[in-house]
Amino acid sequence: ACVGANMAAAMEISDLSLREVFNKALSLYKEIESFHGNSLDEAHQSRIREAIKEFEHATVLVNGLALFSDNEDINEVTTPSIRYLMLPSLLGQLQTKLTDKKRRERLETGKVYFRDFLHRCSRYGLEIRDRSVLTDTTKEGEQELDSRSDVGSMAAQRQSKIDEYRRMKANEERLAQLEEALKRQTDDEENERKYYMLQLNVSIQKAAEELKSIAQEIKILEHMEKAKPQDRRGHTSQAASSDAVGQPKGPFLILTRDKAQKEVFGAGYPSLPTLTVEEFYEQRYRQQMVAAANETPRLAEASENRKSEEEDEDEEKLKHTRDWDDFKDTHRRGWGNRQNMG
Repeated sequence: ACVGANMAAAMEISDLSLREVFNKALSLYKEIESFHGNSLDEAHQSRIREAIKEFEHATVLVNGLALFSDNEDINEVTTPSIRYLMLPSLLGQLQTKLTDKKRRERLETGKVYFRDFLHRCSRYGLEIRDRSVLTDTTKEGEQELDSRSDVGSMAAQRQSKIDEYRRMKANEERLAQLEEALKRQTDDEENERKYYMLQLNVSIQKAAEELKSIAQEIKILEHMEKAKPQDRRGHTSQAASSDAVGQPKGPFLILTRDKAQKEVFGAGYPSLPTLTVEEFYEQRYRQQMVAAANETPRLAEASENRKSEEEDEDEEKLKHTRDWDDFKDTHRRGWGNRQNMG
C-alpha cells in the first residue's frame, strides 16, 4: 500500500511538472508566433531553441506518464491530456523556424514531426483531409505544374486552398471565442474539451500546409545544391557546403542514459529516433571515421597539387637566377647610369 501511495504521489508530481513545463514552452511559442521582426534576429532564434528544449522535456514527461495508447480513440483521452497530442506539431513548427546553416536537416526533422502528429491523430479517429501529405508524393512540391497541367485540375486545387483557408480562419475565430469563455469560467470542462479539440483540428490543418511548404522548399534547396559551383575536378566547393564534418545527421529527439530508458521514451513517439548516449557517440564516431576516409583522398590530392606547384615555383626561381647571372655577365656594373658615362 505504501509503494502504491508513493507511485501515485510521484505520478501527481510528474503531472504537475508536465503542466508547468508545457505551459512555459507554450508561452514561449506564443511569444515566437507574435514576433514580427527579423527572423534572423539572434534573440528570436534563441527563444525558438529554448522553446524546443522545453517541448522536448514535456515529451519526455508525457512518455514517462504513458498518457496515450494506440488502443484508444480520442473520446477516451482525458480533457487535460488532449493538448499534449499537439507536441510533435509544435516541435515541427519550431524546427522550421530555425534559420541556421542546417536548413535541409531542419526541414527533414520538421517533416518527421508533422507526419508523426498526423499519423497519431489519424489513429485516434481525427480527420486528415489531404492524406497525400503523409507520403513523399504531395501534390505540391514533388509534382511541378507545367504547360501540360490540366486547367480544370489547377482551378480545383485553387478552390480547395481557398476553402481550407476559410475553414482555418473560422476555426481560429471560434478558438478565440472559446478562449474568452474559458477565461470567464475556468471550470467549464465541456468548453475546455471543445477548445482543445478545435486546437487539434487547427493544428492538423497547419501541419498539412507545412508539409506542402517543406516539400516545395526541399525542391528549391535541391536545385540550389545542383547549381553550386564546382572545382575543376567536379567536387562541390567546400565553402558552399553547409554540413560540418563529423556532425551527426538526422533528427534526434531524446538522448537516454540506457536501453531501459530508451524503451520508455521511445514508446511515446515511435517514428522519432531515440538513442542511448552510447549509441549516439558510437554513431558519431562511425560518421567521423567515414568523413575522415572520404577526406583522405582529397587531402592527398591537395598535397600532390601543392607539391607540384612548389616544384614549378622552384624551377621558375632557378630560371630567374640563371637569367640574372647571364645578365650580369654581359652587362658590367654601372652601364646605363648616365653619371658614369665618360
